[in-house]
Amino acid sequence: MFCTQCGGQLPEGSGFCHKCGAKVVRADTVQQTPAPAAAPIPSQPQPQTPAAPVAANTPTPSASAQAPPTDTNGAAITEKALELLKANMSRCSKIKDVSISIVPKGLVAKGKVSNHTVSFPYGDVHVESKLKMMFTIISWAIIIGLWILIRVIAEENSWDEVTFWLVWVPCIILDYGLWKFIVKREAKVVHPFIFDTLEPLQSEDGVQTHPKSQ
Repeated sequence: MFCTQCGGQLPEGSGFCHKCGAKVVRADTVQQTPAPAAAPIPSQPQPQTPAAPVAANTPTPSASAQAPPTDTNGAAITEKALELLKANMSRCSKIKDVSISIVPKGLVAKGKVSNHTVSFPYGDVHVESKLKMMFTIISWAIIIGLWILIRVIAEENSWDEVTFWLVWVPCIILDYGLWKFIVKREAKVVHPFIFDTLEPLQSEDGVQTHPKSQ
C-alpha cells in the first residue's frame, strides 16, 4: 500500500501517511463514477408522403352517357325522301327508278341517260347528275372508233401529224359536248321535280329544298 501524495509505503490499515500526513483513501472505498451516457443521436425526420387526394363523390356516367350520340336524322330524312320520290315518280317521265345510294350517301334517281344523286349535306338537298356507265362506255367507243377511222384516212391521204390532230381534237370536243348536252337536258326536268317533291321535308325536318344543284 502506498501514499497517493508522496509515494511512501504505508502499513496495512493506516488512515494517514506517516511522512506527509495525507489522508489515505482506500481503493475499495473509492466510488466509481459512471461514465457519462452517450447523447442520443437525433433521428432523421422521415419524408412524409402526401396523402392522395380524396376523389369527390362524383357519379360515374353510364356507358350510354359516355358514348357519343348517334346521328340518325340523316338516315330518317333519306327514308322520307325515298318514300316521297317513289310515290310521285310517275309524275316525271325521265325517272325510271329511285333507290338508296351508299356512295355518296343518299338516294339515286335513275334517269334514261344519267343517274341523279340526291344527298343531304348540312340540311340541304344536293342533286348531281352523271352519265350512266353504259353511255360512258359508248362515248369512249365512239372516240376510239373515230380515232381509228381518222388515222386510216390520214394514212391514205398522207396527212401529217398536225393535220391529223386538227381533225381528231374537234371530234373529241364534239363527242364530249354532245353527251354533256344530253345530261343537262335531262337534269333540267329531273332537278325541279326532285326539289318540288321534297318540299314537305322543309316544314317537317327543316331541310332546305332549293339550294344550288350541280
